[in-house]
Amino acid sequence: MRSRIIALILIAILSGSAIVYSVINPRTPGTTEPEPPIPIISLNSTVHILDTTTYKGDMINMELSVEVNTTTTLSAIRINATDPKYNRQGSQMIPLNLTLDAGQLTTQLKISPAFPDGFGMVMAEPDLAYQIDSYTLFYNNSKNYIKTGMINSQLSIMKNTAYDQMDHLDWTVPDQTASVVASAGTLNITSAIPTTFTLSTLINTTGYTRLNYSLSIADANLVMLVDNYTLGPIPENYLPLGNFKGMHNLTLTGTINTGGSLNMSLSLITKRVVFFTVIADNHWAGTGTDGYVFRDPSYYIQQASSPFENVFNVTYIPSKVVHTSTPDSDNLVDYTNTVLTEVGTALNLTSDIWTIGSGTFEQNMGYDLLLVFTNVTMQHLGIVYGNQTGAFNLGVHSRGSHYTGNYRLPPVFADNLIQHEVSHIFGAPDRFTTTSPPSIMTKSTPDAALGDILRGTFWLYQTSWLEQDIQTMTVVLQSFYW
Repeated sequence: MRSRIIALILIAILSGSAIVYSVINPRTPGTTEPEPPIPIISLNSTVHILDTTTYKGDMINMELSVEVNTTTTLSAIRINATDPKYNRQGSQMIPLNLTLDAGQLTTQLKISPAFPDGFGMVMAEPDLAYQIDSYTLFYNNSKNYIKTGMINSQLSIMKNTAYDQMDHLDWTVPDQTASVVASAGTLNITSAIPTTFTLSTLINTTGYTRLNYSLSIADANLVMLVDNYTLGPIPENYLPLGNFKGMHNLTLTGTINTGGSLNMSLSLITKRVVFFTVIADNHWAGTGTDGYVFRDPSYYIQQASSPFENVFNVTYIPSKVVHTSTPDSDNLVDYTNTVLTEVGTALNLTSDIWTIGSGTFEQNMGYDLLLVFTNVTMQHLGIVYGNQTGAFNLGVHSRGSHYTGNYRLPPVFADNLIQHEVSHIFGAPDRFTTTSPPSIMTKSTPDAALGDILRGTFWLYQTSWLEQDIQTMTVVLQSFYW
């Protein structure tokens, strides 16, 4: 009896507590308690650019300063920009993953001149002031937190100009019998008797450097050394220096066999070439029915860029990815015509189609090249538009070819295929191993294919060009905006 009374008293007390709580904290039936407010994480933040001018293709240097009042993670920043000429807006997301303690942090950022998000834009045209508008910071701790701010800075792009180092070199001439007059790219070497001469200077090579020269004496037995590496006797009227990047000592030796004067004109021209590249992608990456596993096209474009950079000082910047439809036939030309419209729509180009032809076109709004990729087996592994005497801004690649017995391209050769097709863009023709030495452009006839594979001369094994193709491509490259 006593325990029952105690239980009733406890029930009454608890019921009374509930009534009192309800009165103090009235709640509408069917609602839940509101979430506590998200704490303020970022007290202050600023972003500004460090350089107001840069060259086409160079990364943009910026500085970010943030002040936070608690430990948090700054996961990413989005930068928004405007192209005033075409009235285009674009943005790019830069991962940061910075752990911040309470206090202030300043860090430098390097951002790409390509802004792919939205319709996309690139900072490509010289003497045009692009606008870097605003930024958004993304924090991540117990709650996601976003903070926006204004930048409102302009950035001007400068053209990459040709630079002849011979106009700026100082030659060192040791004591010798020959009289040497060296003035930049013009050398005059005179001796009354047969003699050997030596000159040296410092050069700074950037990518492919070709030393061009002309001689008044054909049998001067010229030999050149870069550091301690001998390049010579010098062939014809050029000397490639593409494997020597940075500061190096250039030494020139030769002979005057019968006495007299040797006049020599030298030029050492370097110039960076940048291509903002649009990727039209039809499920290139992933595992195909053949079992091959491919990565994204941009990965293979970067691989294919290495020989172009070493030989031509060319850089490809993947700037926008457009996901395109699947081919409804194996005809690459028909498929490409469809892709041209799909890319034009996705990029919001003024003509609603990618404009093809020689070089860079204003209708493509700063983009230089369109490279198309599909995982479908087509008639051919690749094509370019036009003939092989000029530059074209479109290359197409597939992962298989009916023409070669339903051959499926292994991933290890993807960059070689891209290098081959892009070389066509710059005028290099198809060659064949029956008549030309091995190169990236030298294919096999059906009868010679097996032998070329066994000998290692098959074109997909190669990454080098023949000298005559280098000469052609060097000239054709000039039809693109530099």
